[in-house]
Amino acid sequence: MMGAVARPTIGIIGTGAIGGFYGVMLARAGFDVHFLLRSEFSAVAEHGLRVDSAPHGVLTLNPVQAYSDAQDMPPCDWLLVGAKTTSNADLAPAILQAAAPNAKVLLLQNGLDVEDSLRALLPDSLHVLGGLCYICVHREAPGVITHQALGAVHVGYHSGPADGPARSAIVEEGVGLFRSAGLDSQAMANLHQARWQKLVWNIPYNGLSVLLGASTTPLMADADSRELIKALMAEVVQGAVACGHDVPAGYAEHLFMVTEKMPDYWPSMYHDYLHKRPLELAAIYARPLAAAKAAGCEMPRIEALYRSLSFIDRRNDLRGKGMPKAIDDKLVLAISSRALFDLSESHKVYLSSGVEAYRQYQIEHEDEILEPGDAFPLVQKLLNLNNSLGRARVEVILVSRNSADTGLRVFNSIDHYGLAISRAAFVGGRSPYPYLKAFGCDLFLSTHAEDVRNALDAGFAAATILSGGASRAASDELRIAFDGDAVLFSDESERVYQAGGLEAFQASEREAAREPLRGGPFKGFLAALNLLQREFPEDTCPIRTALVTARSAPAHERVIRTLREWDIRLDESLFLGGLTKSAFLEAFAADVFFDDQAGHCELAREVVATGHVPHGISNEQHSIRCAGRRSRQGTAKLNQISAMLAVEEVI
Repeated sequence: MMGAVARPTIGIIGTGAIGGFYGVMLARAGFDVHFLLRSEFSAVAEHGLRVDSAPHGVLTLNPVQAYSDAQDMPPCDWLLVGAKTTSNADLAPAILQAAAPNAKVLLLQNGLDVEDSLRALLPDSLHVLGGLCYICVHREAPGVITHQALGAVHVGYHSGPADGPARSAIVEEGVGLFRSAGLDSQAMANLHQARWQKLVWNIPYNGLSVLLGASTTPLMADADSRELIKALMAEVVQGAVACGHDVPAGYAEHLFMVTEKMPDYWPSMYHDYLHKRPLELAAIYARPLAAAKAAGCEMPRIEALYRSLSFIDRRNDLRGKGMPKAIDDKLVLAISSRALFDLSESHKVYLSSGVEAYRQYQIEHEDEILEPGDAFPLVQKLLNLNNSLGRARVEVILVSRNSADTGLRVFNSIDHYGLAISRAAFVGGRSPYPYLKAFGCDLFLSTHAEDVRNALDAGFAAATILSGGASRAASDELRIAFDGDAVLFSDESERVYQAGGLEAFQASEREAAREPLRGGPFKGFLAALNLLQREFPEDTCPIRTALVTARSAPAHERVIRTLREWDIRLDESLFLGGLTKSAFLEAFAADVFFDDQAGHCELAREVVATGHVPHGISNEQHSIRCAGRRSRQGTAKLNQISAMLAVEEVI
């Protein structure tokens, strides 16, 4: 019995896989449950929540009591925090707004001491509890959760105004909530010890899924990875014992055997890695390592795993600690002068007469307005999104090899056309790409091929804008088309194709159909664009995206499942099976098309503005190659493009 609060008001802070699953289960059990969401608010408010559960079948909740702001939520007696530990320091305001007096805050999170950072930010009147979830669950799409197995929640008291029997009563109340929803739940007498015990599984499987790119089934099937898992588990047990916590005899072996019987599962850290979210390294690795070391216990294998994951995390998440956003939370495009305006005449002066003659030419003509360049319509439409939204969500930065002196003509032209561009970096003949990090750029467009390659190597989405006979799309709708392999996705599949041909490629893709592709250089830009799309009503959104790829069945399935795993929507997907892309790009009326293969770019630039992405195996050693048969005329044009990309430009 739970007494007077048998049906408390429950708030879910962070409606991802964990928060969404347990929230749906509690709501279906009759509890008054309120969900706080951010990027998925519109989708959940319109379509509700769905759990595709292997044990329970398809579970739906519609309508959902969904909120985009915690201050709109009713006072909640219980707050279940399903957000990642990496965001704990930022959760306090939302918890304070949603919490009823003397509310219980239950952290459904992995790792050690996760309650401590949040406890310091909350008033003493709130109870903080820890919850350990034993479950295989992940988000499939906005508002859609896949539940593969398990579901137990163990609850322990961390801190707050309750003492002795009152603490036990609160824990039992929490346990009762989950049991009422048909879930196994147990009270934990020692929360700290229980967290150490859960690390016996979390430390090896979470980290190795990222480091080795493998889910539980292949990890358990390989002799070497099995031995590594056992060794990592043994170190966790040693650390726990050194810190004064008992671990039952045979506990690690039991978890190992349970994992062998589990359905194939990608741990949560792998999903964070795939979505370029910060990895929970502090809670799952750094704190246990520090605690064990303070107790005189070294854990060298875990230390090596932690250092490896830290490197991967920094490389994977350019928006993390190594690269904070410089301009609020906007989509930021950095663009060179020649990509924005037609500077062909002044560039001829530079090529024929040098820098000083070029400088003098620009000063003499600085009151003459420049004609729009190949990327001008794209910039104009991106900036118009701010007018549609009524707030600045897009920022365009001018980055130029000009000096400020010679760049005055460019700014005069920007003012003439009414472009809302106020920030710039003029670097006097040097490469501007080092400033991309400081500006927090999502995309860099330039006509200078070496600057683009440097930006790509540094982890930015970047493309060389090619001049051509592209027509301008008359529509106000912003239309952007992407190639798949080596652009949105890594070049891992392209390497198989080039090494073994079409048959080997199709066999590989069929076998790996359910294994998500790694992200390519434009994944982050597409994700940022997708977030912008979600701010508009779906039927009137002025942004439209398309995948235009040479893939065809059966290689399409892996692409579709990858985008679903990333939670990224593409409006149109064209699987062309080797057909020439230009006719389809013209039909789509793209404002810009991004492709890694210069041969495709050479054809596309005749009908749409085109950005060459010099990334992946097709561009290694800066060689420009094009697969398939080419006419002599096409080869000549390709050589012309290669020469154009190699020109060292001043702008």
